[in-house]
Amino acid sequence: MFKLHSQQFKWHIYAIIFLAIFLSSIHTNAQNTLPINLDFFEKGNLAQQSMPQVPPNTSINQLQKTLLTANLIDSMIVHRYNASETDSIPYQKHFYTYNSTDLLINKQAYYWLEDALIWEAFLFQDYTYNTIGQQTSSSTNEWDFGESKWINEESQTLYNENGNITYQLNNKQKQEFIYDNQGNLSEHIYYKSTDNQWALDLKTTYVYDNNYNVEKKTYFTFNNSSNTWTPIQKELYTYDVLEQNCQLLHFPFPNNSPPTCSIVPSSKIVQSHNGNTWLNDSKRTITFKSGLMEEILDHTWDTSKNTWTPSKKQMVSYNQSETEIFQQIDFFYNSSTVDIYWTPSMTIEIETNLNFQVKKYIASNGLGIEFLYNADGEVYGHKEYASPGSTNYPIIKSIYFSSEQVTSIGQIENISTQTIAYPNPNQGSIQLTLPSNEQVSFIQLYSLDGRLILQENEHSLHLDLTNVPTGNYLLKVQTKENIYLQQIIKL
Repeated sequence: MFKLHSQQFKWHIYAIIFLAIFLSSIHTNAQNTLPINLDFFEKGNLAQQSMPQVPPNTSINQLQKTLLTANLIDSMIVHRYNASETDSIPYQKHFYTYNSTDLLINKQAYYWLEDALIWEAFLFQDYTYNTIGQQTSSSTNEWDFGESKWINEESQTLYNENGNITYQLNNKQKQEFIYDNQGNLSEHIYYKSTDNQWALDLKTTYVYDNNYNVEKKTYFTFNNSSNTWTPIQKELYTYDVLEQNCQLLHFPFPNNSPPTCSIVPSSKIVQSHNGNTWLNDSKRTITFKSGLMEEILDHTWDTSKNTWTPSKKQMVSYNQSETEIFQQIDFFYNSSTVDIYWTPSMTIEIETNLNFQVKKYIASNGLGIEFLYNADGEVYGHKEYASPGSTNYPIIKSIYFSSEQVTSIGQIENISTQTIAYPNPNQGSIQLTLPSNEQVSFIQLYSLDGRLILQENEHSLHLDLTNVPTGNYLLKVQTKENIYLQQIIKL
Protein backbone atom coordinates (compact mmCIF):
# COMPACT_ATOMS: atom_id res chain seq x y z
CA MET A 1 0.00 0.00 0.00
CA PHE A 2 1.05 3.59 -0.33
CA LYS A 3 2.66 5.11 2.74
CA LEU A 4 2.52 8.91 3.01
CA HIS A 5 5.44 10.63 4.67
CA SER A 6 4.59 13.82 6.57
CA GLN A 7 6.96 16.71 5.89
CA GLN A 8 7.65 19.79 7.92
CA PHE A 9 8.84 22.88 6.05
CA LYS A 10 9.89 26.24 7.42
CA TRP A 11 9.09 28.06 4.24
CA HIS A 12 5.83 29.70 3.21
CA ILE A 13 3.18 27.63 1.45
CA TYR A 14 2.19 28.35 -2.13
CA ALA A 15 -0.56 26.14 -3.41
CA ILE A 16 -0.72 27.45 -6.95
CA ILE A 17 0.71 24.94 -9.35
CA PHE A 18 1.75 27.40 -12.03
CA LEU A 19 3.82 29.26 -9.46
CA ALA A 20 5.87 26.11 -8.92
CA ILE A 21 6.53 26.01 -12.65
CA PHE A 22 7.42 29.69 -12.64
CA LEU A 23 9.82 29.23 -9.75
CA SER A 24 11.55 26.30 -11.38
CA SER A 25 11.88 28.11 -14.68
CA ILE A 26 13.81 31.12 -13.42
CA HIS A 27 16.13 29.71 -10.78
CA THR A 28 18.54 27.95 -13.12
CA ASN A 29 21.85 26.90 -11.60
CA ALA A 30 24.26 24.00 -11.53
CA GLN A 31 21.80 21.87 -9.60
CA ASN A 32 18.86 22.70 -11.85
CA THR A 33 20.29 23.07 -15.28
CA LEU A 34 17.34 22.89 -17.63
CA PRO A 35 14.70 25.63 -17.35
CA ILE A 36 11.02 24.86 -17.54
CA ASN A 37 9.08 26.17 -20.54
CA LEU A 38 7.16 29.24 -19.38
CA ASP A 39 4.27 28.38 -21.67
CA PHE A 40 2.64 26.83 -18.63
CA PHE A 41 3.00 30.09 -16.73
CA GLU A 42 1.54 32.07 -19.63
CA LYS A 43 -1.57 29.94 -20.13
CA GLY A 44 -3.34 31.24 -17.07
CA ASN A 45 -6.16 29.06 -15.77
CA LEU A 46 -4.92 26.45 -13.36
CA ALA A 47 -7.60 23.90 -14.07
CA GLN A 48 -6.53 23.77 -17.72
CA GLN A 49 -2.83 23.35 -17.04
CA SER A 50 -0.76 20.21 -17.05
CA MET A 51 1.18 19.04 -14.03
CA PRO A 52 4.56 20.73 -13.55
CA GLN A 53 7.43 19.41 -15.61
CA VAL A 54 10.68 18.55 -13.86
CA PRO A 55 14.28 19.24 -14.90
CA PRO A 56 16.02 16.11 -16.26
CA ASN A 57 18.61 16.25 -13.47
CA THR A 58 15.89 15.70 -10.87
CA SER A 59 16.26 12.25 -9.30
CA ILE A 60 14.68 9.66 -11.57
CA ASN A 61 13.29 7.96 -8.48
CA GLN A 62 11.29 11.11 -7.81
CA LEU A 63 9.82 10.98 -11.29
CA GLN A 64 8.90 7.31 -11.36
CA LYS A 65 7.59 6.84 -7.82
CA THR A 66 4.21 8.01 -6.68
CA LEU A 67 4.62 11.32 -4.90
CA LEU A 68 5.27 10.92 -1.16
CA THR A 69 4.73 7.15 -1.25
CA ALA A 70 7.01 4.29 -0.27
CA ASN A 71 5.98 1.83 -2.99
CA LEU A 72 6.05 1.93 -6.77
CA ILE A 73 2.96 1.86 -8.94
CA ASP A 74 2.93 -1.48 -10.78
CA SER A 75 -0.33 -0.96 -12.62
CA MET A 76 -3.26 1.39 -13.04
CA ILE A 77 -6.76 0.51 -14.19
CA VAL A 78 -8.93 3.30 -15.65
CA HIS A 79 -12.71 3.17 -16.00
CA ARG A 80 -14.95 5.53 -17.98
CA TYR A 81 -18.38 6.47 -16.66
CA ASN A 82 -21.50 6.71 -18.79
CA ALA A 83 -24.75 7.82 -17.12
CA SER A 84 -23.85 7.42 -13.46
CA GLU A 85 -21.07 6.44 -11.07
CA THR A 86 -22.37 2.85 -11.07
CA ASP A 87 -22.42 2.67 -14.86
CA SER A 88 -18.84 2.31 -16.03
CA ILE A 89 -16.78 0.32 -18.51
CA PRO A 90 -13.03 -0.35 -18.73
CA TYR A 91 -11.15 2.41 -20.51
CA GLN A 92 -7.38 1.96 -20.15
CA LYS A 93 -4.86 -0.10 -18.23
CA HIS A 94 -1.20 0.74 -17.64
CA PHE A 95 1.62 -1.53 -16.47
CA TYR A 96 5.00 -0.37 -15.09
CA THR A 97 8.19 -2.42 -14.70
CA TYR A 98 11.22 -1.31 -12.65
CA ASN A 99 14.79 -2.47 -12.31
CA SER A 100 16.51 -3.45 -9.07
CA THR A 101 17.18 0.21 -8.20
CA ASP A 102 13.52 1.24 -8.66
CA LEU A 103 14.02 2.98 -12.00
CA LEU A 104 11.21 2.66 -14.53
CA ILE A 105 12.42 0.55 -17.45
CA ASN A 106 9.16 -0.30 -19.22
CA LYS A 107 5.64 1.06 -19.53
CA GLN A 108 2.76 -0.52 -21.42
CA ALA A 109 -0.71 0.91 -22.02
CA TYR A 110 -3.87 -0.61 -23.47
CA TYR A 111 -7.29 0.63 -24.63
CA TRP A 112 -10.46 -1.34 -23.98
CA LEU A 113 -12.41 -2.02 -27.20
CA GLU A 114 -15.97 -2.35 -25.99
CA ASP A 115 -17.35 -3.70 -29.30
CA ALA A 116 -14.78 -6.49 -29.49
CA LEU A 117 -14.49 -6.95 -25.69
CA ILE A 118 -10.70 -7.07 -25.89
CA TRP A 119 -7.70 -4.97 -24.79
CA GLU A 120 -5.71 -3.37 -27.59
CA ALA A 121 -2.15 -2.13 -26.98
CA PHE A 122 -1.46 1.49 -27.93
CA LEU A 123 1.79 2.36 -26.13
CA PHE A 124 5.11 0.67 -25.31
CA GLN A 125 8.00 2.61 -23.75
CA ASP A 126 11.47 1.43 -22.69
CA TYR A 127 14.07 3.44 -20.73
CA THR A 128 17.80 3.08 -20.01
CA TYR A 129 19.94 4.87 -17.42
CA ASN A 130 23.58 5.58 -16.61
CA THR A 131 25.31 4.44 -13.43
CA ILE A 132 24.04 7.40 -11.39
CA GLY A 133 20.40 6.97 -12.39
CA GLN A 134 20.08 9.60 -15.12
CA GLN A 135 17.97 8.61 -18.10
CA THR A 136 20.13 8.14 -21.20
CA SER A 137 17.66 6.83 -23.77
CA SER A 138 14.03 5.98 -24.37
CA SER A 139 12.17 4.10 -27.06
CA THR A 140 8.48 4.79 -27.65
CA ASN A 141 6.11 2.87 -29.90
CA GLU A 142 2.66 4.46 -30.06
CA TRP A 143 -0.31 3.40 -32.17
CA ASP A 144 -1.57 6.12 -34.51
CA PHE A 145 -5.33 5.56 -34.65
CA GLY A 146 -5.75 7.95 -37.58
CA GLU A 147 -3.06 6.32 -39.73
CA SER A 148 -3.61 2.82 -38.29
CA LYS A 149 0.09 2.20 -37.80
CA TRP A 150 2.77 2.17 -35.11
CA ILE A 151 4.90 5.29 -34.75
CA ASN A 152 8.37 4.86 -33.28
CA GLU A 153 10.40 7.56 -31.58
CA GLU A 154 13.90 7.05 -30.22
CA SER A 155 15.51 9.60 -27.92
CA GLN A 156 18.96 9.96 -26.41
CA THR A 157 20.34 12.20 -23.65
CA LEU A 158 24.04 13.03 -23.17
CA TYR A 159 25.66 14.52 -20.05
CA ASN A 160 28.91 16.30 -19.25
CA GLU A 161 31.31 15.42 -16.43
CA ASN A 162 29.25 17.52 -14.00
CA GLY A 163 26.10 15.55 -14.71
CA ASN A 164 24.49 18.38 -16.70
CA ILE A 165 22.61 17.59 -19.89
CA THR A 166 24.53 18.60 -23.01
CA TYR A 167 22.38 17.11 -25.78
CA GLN A 168 18.90 15.67 -26.21
CA LEU A 169 18.03 14.04 -29.51
CA ASN A 170 14.97 12.35 -30.97
CA ASN A 171 13.69 11.57 -34.45
CA LYS A 172 12.68 15.16 -35.20
CA GLN A 173 14.66 17.50 -32.98
CA LYS A 174 18.02 18.00 -31.31
CA GLN A 175 18.64 20.26 -28.31
CA GLU A 176 22.03 21.54 -27.15
CA PHE A 177 22.77 22.98 -23.69
CA ILE A 178 25.76 25.26 -23.03
CA TYR A 179 26.87 26.31 -19.54
CA ASP A 180 29.00 29.13 -18.10
CA ASN A 181 31.93 28.69 -15.71
CA GLN A 182 29.57 28.61 -12.69
CA GLY A 183 27.52 25.79 -14.18
CA ASN A 184 24.55 28.00 -15.08
CA LEU A 185 22.78 27.34 -18.35
CA SER A 186 23.81 30.12 -20.73
CA GLU A 187 22.42 28.92 -24.08
CA HIS A 188 19.70 26.48 -25.09
CA ILE A 189 19.77 25.74 -28.83
CA TYR A 190 17.16 23.87 -30.88
CA TYR A 191 17.92 22.11 -34.16
CA LYS A 192 15.37 20.75 -36.63
CA SER A 193 15.76 17.85 -39.00
CA THR A 194 15.98 19.02 -42.62
CA ASP A 195 16.90 16.63 -45.45
CA ASN A 196 18.37 14.20 -42.92
CA GLN A 197 20.60 16.93 -41.49
CA TRP A 198 20.39 19.04 -38.33
CA ALA A 199 19.71 22.73 -39.05
CA LEU A 200 19.72 25.59 -36.53
CA ASP A 201 16.20 26.64 -35.56
CA LEU A 202 15.72 28.43 -32.20
CA LYS A 203 17.89 29.66 -29.34
CA THR A 204 17.41 31.00 -25.81
CA THR A 205 20.15 32.85 -23.91
CA TYR A 206 20.27 33.51 -20.17
CA VAL A 207 21.76 36.36 -18.10
CA TYR A 208 22.05 36.02 -14.32
CA ASP A 209 22.29 38.48 -11.45
CA ASN A 210 24.84 38.26 -8.63
CA ASN A 211 22.63 35.75 -6.81
CA TYR A 212 22.53 33.44 -9.85
CA ASN A 213 18.86 34.17 -10.52
CA VAL A 214 17.85 34.68 -14.13
CA GLU A 215 17.32 38.38 -14.81
CA LYS A 216 17.01 38.18 -18.59
CA LYS A 217 16.02 35.52 -21.12
CA THR A 218 16.27 36.31 -24.84
CA TYR A 219 14.70 34.23 -27.60
CA PHE A 220 16.09 34.03 -31.14
CA THR A 221 15.15 32.42 -34.42
CA PHE A 222 17.76 31.47 -37.00
CA ASN A 223 17.73 33.43 -40.27
CA ASN A 224 18.97 31.13 -43.01
CA SER A 225 19.28 33.97 -45.53
CA SER A 226 21.71 36.01 -43.43
CA ASN A 227 23.04 33.02 -41.49
CA THR A 228 22.51 34.92 -38.22
CA TRP A 229 20.37 34.75 -35.10
CA THR A 230 17.43 37.19 -35.09
CA PRO A 231 16.01 38.30 -31.70
CA ILE A 232 12.24 37.90 -31.35
CA GLN A 233 11.43 38.23 -27.64
CA LYS A 234 12.99 38.77 -24.23
CA GLU A 235 11.85 38.47 -20.62
CA LEU A 236 13.14 40.68 -17.79
CA TYR A 237 12.86 39.56 -14.15
CA THR A 238 13.15 41.51 -10.91
CA TYR A 239 13.36 40.28 -7.33
CA ASP A 240 12.24 42.47 -4.41
CA VAL A 241 12.88 39.86 -1.71
CA LEU A 242 15.49 37.15 -2.15
CA GLU A 243 13.72 34.70 0.11
CA GLN A 244 13.41 31.03 -0.74
CA ASN A 245 9.84 29.79 -0.75
CA CYS A 246 8.25 26.38 -1.27
CA GLN A 247 5.20 25.28 -3.20
CA LEU A 248 3.68 22.49 -1.16
CA LEU A 249 0.23 21.98 -2.61
CA HIS A 250 0.42 18.72 -4.23
CA PHE A 251 -1.47 16.65 -6.82
CA PRO A 252 -0.50 13.07 -5.87
CA PHE A 253 -0.72 11.52 -9.33
CA PRO A 254 1.55 8.55 -10.01
CA ASN A 255 4.92 9.81 -11.25
CA ASN A 256 4.20 13.40 -10.25
CA SER A 257 7.15 15.45 -9.07
CA PRO A 258 7.76 16.55 -5.46
CA PRO A 259 7.24 20.13 -4.26
CA THR A 260 9.91 22.59 -5.30
CA CYS A 261 11.58 25.51 -3.56
CA SER A 262 13.14 28.48 -5.31
CA ILE A 263 13.52 32.25 -5.34
CA VAL A 264 10.29 34.12 -6.04
CA PRO A 265 10.42 36.96 -8.61
CA SER A 266 8.30 40.01 -8.06
CA SER A 267 7.82 40.82 -11.73
CA LYS A 268 8.37 39.69 -15.28
CA ILE A 269 8.28 42.01 -18.32
CA VAL A 270 7.99 40.58 -21.83
CA GLN A 271 9.23 42.59 -24.79
CA SER A 272 9.05 41.83 -28.51
CA HIS A 273 11.55 42.85 -31.17
CA ASN A 274 10.15 44.52 -34.30
CA GLY A 275 13.37 44.27 -36.30
CA ASN A 276 14.75 47.57 -35.07
CA THR A 277 14.03 47.95 -31.36
CA TRP A 278 12.44 46.32 -28.33
CA LEU A 279 8.77 47.08 -27.59
CA ASN A 280 6.86 46.39 -24.38
CA ASP A 281 4.36 43.55 -24.68
CA SER A 282 3.15 42.27 -21.30
CA LYS A 283 3.98 42.45 -17.60
CA ARG A 284 3.24 40.22 -14.61
CA THR A 285 3.67 41.22 -10.95
CA ILE A 286 3.31 39.13 -7.80
CA THR A 287 2.36 40.76 -4.51
CA PHE A 288 2.59 39.30 -1.03
CA LYS A 289 0.81 39.87 2.26
CA SER A 290 2.36 38.72 5.55
CA GLY A 291 4.89 36.77 3.50
CA LEU A 292 2.27 34.86 1.51
CA MET A 293 1.45 35.30 -2.15
CA GLU A 294 -1.81 37.20 -2.45
CA GLU A 295 -2.19 38.41 -6.03
CA ILE A 296 -0.83 37.92 -9.52
CA LEU A 297 -1.57 40.86 -11.79
CA ASP A 298 -1.13 40.87 -15.58
CA HIS A 299 -0.80 43.95 -17.78
CA THR A 300 -0.60 44.64 -21.50
CA TRP A 301 1.17 47.60 -23.05
CA ASP A 302 -1.14 50.28 -24.44
CA THR A 303 0.80 51.89 -27.29
CA SER A 304 -1.75 54.69 -27.73
CA LYS A 305 -1.39 55.79 -24.10
CA ASN A 306 2.21 54.69 -23.74
CA THR A 307 1.43 52.94 -20.45
CA TRP A 308 0.63 49.57 -18.88
CA THR A 309 -3.06 48.57 -18.79
CA PRO A 310 -4.37 45.82 -16.45
CA SER A 311 -5.72 42.74 -18.25
CA LYS A 312 -6.35 39.98 -15.70
CA LYS A 313 -5.47 38.96 -12.17
CA GLN A 314 -5.56 35.96 -9.87
CA MET A 315 -6.27 36.28 -6.14
CA VAL A 316 -5.57 33.63 -3.52
CA SER A 317 -7.43 33.09 -0.24
CA TYR A 318 -5.98 31.25 2.76
CA ASN A 319 -7.49 29.67 5.84
CA GLN A 320 -7.39 31.53 9.15
CA SER A 321 -4.03 30.05 10.14
CA GLU A 322 -2.62 30.95 6.71
CA THR A 323 -1.33 27.41 6.23
CA GLU A 324 -3.50 26.30 3.32
CA ILE A 325 -4.97 27.81 0.19
CA PHE A 326 -8.65 27.02 -0.14
CA GLN A 327 -9.69 29.23 -3.05
CA GLN A 328 -8.34 30.96 -6.13
CA ILE A 329 -10.36 33.48 -8.14
CA ASP A 330 -9.42 34.62 -11.65
CA PHE A 331 -10.58 38.02 -12.93
CA PHE A 332 -10.70 39.73 -16.30
CA TYR A 333 -10.33 43.49 -16.56
CA ASN A 334 -13.19 45.31 -18.31
CA SER A 335 -12.64 48.88 -19.40
CA SER A 336 -14.68 51.35 -21.38
CA THR A 337 -15.35 55.05 -21.42
CA VAL A 338 -18.21 54.45 -18.99
CA ASP A 339 -16.88 51.97 -16.47
CA ILE A 340 -13.75 50.16 -15.40
CA TYR A 341 -14.05 47.07 -13.24
CA TRP A 342 -12.83 43.52 -12.56
CA THR A 343 -15.09 40.61 -13.51
CA PRO A 344 -14.57 37.15 -11.94
CA SER A 345 -13.94 34.60 -14.66
CA MET A 346 -13.20 31.46 -12.68
CA THR A 347 -13.27 30.27 -9.08
CA ILE A 348 -11.32 27.22 -7.95
CA GLU A 349 -12.28 25.50 -4.70
CA ILE A 350 -9.40 23.55 -3.12
CA GLU A 351 -9.50 20.93 -0.36
CA THR A 352 -6.31 19.34 1.02
CA ASN A 353 -5.27 16.95 3.78
CA LEU A 354 -2.71 17.68 6.51
CA ASN A 355 0.14 16.66 4.19
CA PHE A 356 -0.96 19.41 1.74
CA GLN A 357 -1.99 16.78 -0.77
CA VAL A 358 -5.01 17.73 -2.85
CA LYS A 359 -8.24 15.94 -2.01
CA LYS A 360 -10.47 18.01 -4.30
CA TYR A 361 -9.67 20.67 -6.86
CA ILE A 362 -12.87 21.83 -8.54
CA ALA A 363 -13.09 24.80 -10.92
CA SER A 364 -16.22 26.75 -11.74
CA ASN A 365 -15.77 25.98 -15.45
CA GLY A 366 -16.68 22.34 -14.79
CA LEU A 367 -13.21 20.81 -14.72
CA GLY A 368 -12.08 19.05 -11.59
CA ILE A 369 -10.04 16.34 -9.94
CA GLU A 370 -10.71 14.32 -6.78
CA PHE A 371 -8.11 12.01 -5.23
CA LEU A 372 -9.21 8.88 -3.38
CA TYR A 373 -7.76 8.16 0.06
CA ASN A 374 -8.33 5.16 2.30
CA ALA A 375 -8.75 5.32 6.08
CA ASP A 376 -4.96 5.42 6.55
CA GLY A 377 -4.59 8.51 4.37
CA GLU A 378 -3.11 6.52 1.47
CA VAL A 379 -3.82 7.55 -2.13
CA TYR A 380 -5.24 4.70 -4.19
CA GLY A 381 -6.73 6.48 -7.19
CA HIS A 382 -8.41 9.58 -8.57
CA LYS A 383 -11.55 10.76 -10.36
CA GLU A 384 -11.68 13.33 -13.15
CA TYR A 385 -14.76 15.52 -13.57
CA ALA A 386 -16.00 17.28 -16.68
CA SER A 387 -19.13 18.98 -15.31
CA PRO A 388 -19.47 18.18 -11.62
CA GLY A 389 -22.01 20.96 -11.16
CA SER A 390 -24.49 19.53 -13.64
CA THR A 391 -23.99 15.75 -13.61
CA ASN A 392 -22.42 15.19 -10.19
CA TYR A 393 -20.49 12.15 -11.34
CA PRO A 394 -16.97 11.76 -12.78
CA ILE A 395 -16.08 10.88 -16.34
CA ILE A 396 -12.90 8.93 -15.50
CA LYS A 397 -11.84 6.91 -12.49
CA SER A 398 -8.30 5.51 -12.09
CA ILE A 399 -7.24 2.95 -9.46
CA TYR A 400 -3.54 2.44 -8.63
CA PHE A 401 -1.98 -0.89 -7.67
CA SER A 402 1.29 -1.29 -5.84
CA SER A 403 3.58 -4.32 -5.65
CA GLU A 404 1.77 -5.41 -2.49
CA GLN A 405 -1.41 -5.89 -4.50
CA VAL A 406 0.04 -8.16 -7.19
CA THR A 407 1.99 -11.37 -6.69
CA SER A 408 5.06 -10.23 -8.61
CA ILE A 409 6.13 -7.69 -11.17
CA GLY A 410 6.56 -10.49 -13.68
CA GLN A 411 2.90 -11.42 -13.38
CA ILE A 412 1.47 -8.02 -14.13
CA GLU A 413 1.95 -8.65 -17.83
CA ASN A 414 -0.73 -11.36 -17.47
CA ILE A 415 -3.31 -9.17 -15.75
CA SER A 416 -6.63 -9.30 -17.60
CA THR A 417 -9.75 -7.22 -17.08
CA GLN A 418 -12.02 -9.23 -19.33
CA THR A 419 -15.49 -9.90 -17.90
CA ILE A 420 -15.51 -13.21 -16.01
CA ALA A 421 -18.05 -12.59 -13.20
CA TYR A 422 -21.81 -12.77 -13.79
CA PRO A 423 -24.27 -11.31 -13.06
CA ASN A 424 -22.95 -7.81 -12.49
CA PRO A 425 -24.50 -6.08 -10.61
CA ASN A 426 -25.34 -9.02 -8.33
CA GLN A 427 -27.52 -9.61 -5.28
CA GLY A 428 -25.11 -11.80 -3.34
CA SER A 429 -23.99 -14.55 -5.67
CA ILE A 430 -21.70 -14.52 -8.73
CA GLN A 431 -20.52 -17.18 -11.14
CA LEU A 432 -17.07 -17.16 -12.75
CA THR A 433 -16.41 -18.05 -16.37
CA LEU A 434 -12.79 -18.96 -17.15
CA PRO A 435 -11.03 -20.53 -20.14
CA SER A 436 -11.34 -24.32 -20.05
CA ASN A 437 -7.60 -24.78 -19.45
CA GLU A 438 -7.51 -22.53 -16.35
CA GLN A 439 -8.37 -23.31 -12.73
CA VAL A 440 -8.95 -20.92 -9.84
CA SER A 441 -6.02 -20.71 -7.43
CA PHE A 442 -7.67 -18.17 -5.11
CA ILE A 443 -10.20 -15.33 -5.18
CA GLN A 444 -9.90 -11.97 -3.43
CA LEU A 445 -12.42 -9.16 -3.10
CA TYR A 446 -11.13 -5.64 -2.40
CA SER A 447 -12.91 -2.43 -1.50
CA LEU A 448 -12.06 0.42 -3.84
CA ASP A 449 -9.81 1.92 -1.15
CA GLY A 450 -7.61 -1.22 -1.26
CA ARG A 451 -8.91 -3.15 1.81
CA LEU A 452 -9.16 -6.93 1.48
CA ILE A 453 -12.82 -7.82 2.14
CA LEU A 454 -12.95 -11.53 1.29
CA GLN A 455 -10.60 -14.31 0.25
CA GLU A 456 -11.49 -17.81 -0.98
CA ASN A 457 -8.82 -20.43 -1.55
CA GLU A 458 -11.18 -23.05 -3.02
CA HIS A 459 -11.20 -23.95 -6.71
CA SER A 460 -14.90 -23.17 -7.02
CA LEU A 461 -16.28 -20.98 -9.79
CA HIS A 462 -19.02 -19.73 -7.46
CA LEU A 463 -18.58 -16.90 -4.97
CA ASP A 464 -21.05 -16.19 -2.16
CA LEU A 465 -21.31 -12.46 -1.35
CA THR A 466 -24.33 -12.69 0.91
CA ASN A 467 -22.48 -11.22 3.90
CA VAL A 468 -20.74 -8.51 1.90
CA PRO A 469 -22.26 -5.00 2.25
CA THR A 470 -23.73 -3.34 -0.83
CA GLY A 471 -21.27 -1.26 -2.84
CA ASN A 472 -18.57 -1.28 -5.50
CA TYR A 473 -15.68 -3.75 -5.24
CA LEU A 474 -12.66 -5.00 -7.17
CA LEU A 475 -12.65 -8.75 -7.80
CA LYS A 476 -9.28 -10.46 -8.25
CA VAL A 477 -9.20 -14.04 -9.51
CA GLN A 478 -5.79 -15.76 -9.59
CA THR A 479 -5.02 -18.72 -11.83
CA LYS A 480 -1.67 -20.22 -12.76
CA GLU A 481 -1.88 -18.50 -16.11
CA ASN A 482 -3.48 -15.12 -15.40
CA ILE A 483 -4.71 -12.57 -12.88
CA TYR A 484 -8.24 -11.35 -13.62
CA LEU A 485 -9.45 -7.99 -12.30
CA GLN A 486 -13.06 -6.88 -12.58
CA GLN A 487 -15.04 -4.18 -10.86
CA ILE A 488 -18.32 -5.60 -9.51
CA ILE A 489 -21.36 -4.10 -7.82
CA LYS A 490 -23.17 -5.75 -4.88
CA LEU A 491 -26.80 -4.61 -4.71
